[in-house]
Amino acid sequence: MTAVGEVERMKKILIVGGGIAGLAAARVLSSKGFSTTVVEKTQEWRPVGGGIYIPGNGVAALDAIGLGEKARLKGSVIDHRHIMSGKGKHLMRLDLEKVWGRPAPCLGILRRDLHEILFDGLESVDVRLGTSITSFSQDEQGVDVTLNSGDVERYDLLIGADGLNSSVRELAMGKTPIRRVGDLCCRFVIERPKNLNEWTLYAGKKSQFLMIPMTSSLAYVYVGGQSKEGDSLTEENFLDPFYDFPDPVSSICKSVDKNDLIWSSLDELAPLDTWGNRRVVLMGDAAHAMPPFMAQGASLALEDALIFGDVLSGQTDWSSAAETFTERRKSRVSWAIERNRRREKLTKIPYWVSSIGLKLVGEKTWIEDYSVLAKPLEMENE
Repeated sequence: MTAVGEVERMKKILIVGGGIAGLAAARVLSSKGFSTTVVEKTQEWRPVGGGIYIPGNGVAALDAIGLGEKARLKGSVIDHRHIMSGKGKHLMRLDLEKVWGRPAPCLGILRRDLHEILFDGLESVDVRLGTSITSFSQDEQGVDVTLNSGDVERYDLLIGADGLNSSVRELAMGKTPIRRVGDLCCRFVIERPKNLNEWTLYAGKKSQFLMIPMTSSLAYVYVGGQSKEGDSLTEENFLDPFYDFPDPVSSICKSVDKNDLIWSSLDELAPLDTWGNRRVVLMGDAAHAMPPFMAQGASLALEDALIFGDVLSGQTDWSSAAETFTERRKSRVSWAIERNRRREKLTKIPYWVSSIGLKLVGEKTWIEDYSVLAKPLEMENE
C-alpha cells in the first residue's frame, strides 16, 4: 500500500537562511520525507546574539519537533520571572506556570547550542554555506532559482527564512518598511552570577538590565536604555547608567570586556498581507520580525516550521502555499505583534507609574499577554 502523500514527499524545497527558522523548517520538512536544501550566505555557522530566552510556546514547539529534552539538557529551565527596581527593590515575581499552564515552562539557552540541536541529525538535508540567491521566477509547477554561483536550479517551493532584511522577501515583494523602535541595545554572555536562578530584570527610569541563566556556568544579558533629554547614548557610554545599580549589575558593567558586546537596533517589520507569493513562502523574522518585548522571535519561528509542515502534509498542490500558510498563522502571530506593541508603550510611560502597575496588575497583565500563545497549536494533518 502506498503511504499517503508519498509522491508529494519527493518534491524539492529550497530554504534560504540557516538560522533558527531555516533549520527548524529543514528538520520538520525533511522528517516528512521532502527533499530539502538549505543555503546560508555565511561561510561558516555564526549564530548571532549569544543567548536566547524561549517562552513556553517555543518550548512546546521544540517538544513537538522532538528536541525539547535535548534543549533542556543543554540550557537552563526557567520557571519564574523576577523584576526589581534599579535600586534592588522587589517589584514583582511571577510564577510562569500560571502563564503557560505547565511546570518548568520556559528555557534559557545559548544560541550556538540551539543551532547545534537543530542541525544535529540533518544528514539527509543538502546544506550549502557561502551560498545565496540572486533571483527567481515561478510558474504554476515550480520555482527557478538563480544562485550566486550563477547556477539555476528548479524547486517545487522556495522558503525565505533569512531574517528581518530578507533577500527573498525583497525579490518577491519589493521593499517592505521597517520601523525603528529603538536605536541601540546590547547583548552579551557572562559567567553566571551566584544565586541567579530566574529570569531577572533590574528596571531603572530609562534603563533595563536583564539576566537569564543559560547553562550551569553561563548567563545571558540583555541591556536596553533610553537617553535623557538632550543627551545621547553611544556604545562607549551605554553601560554607564548601570554603574549605580546594585551588584551584581554594577560590577558586571564595570568589568565586562566591551569587545564582547553585541550591538543592534530594535526594529519591527511592517505587517504583510501575505507571507510570500504562491510557491515562495516567508517564515520567522522574514515574515513577522518584531523587537523582543515578548521574546517571541525564536518561538514563533519554531511554530512556523511546525505549521508549515502541517500545511504541506495536507496539500498536493503547492501553488498557493504562501496564502494557505498565512491564513493558518496570521491570527496567532498578529496577537503577538499587538501585545508586543503594548509592551513597547509600557517602556515609555513614567517609571513610577510602571512600578506601581507591576505591583497591582503585573501578574494579571502578563498572563493575559500570553493567553493566546499558551494555547496549543492546532494541527490539522497529523
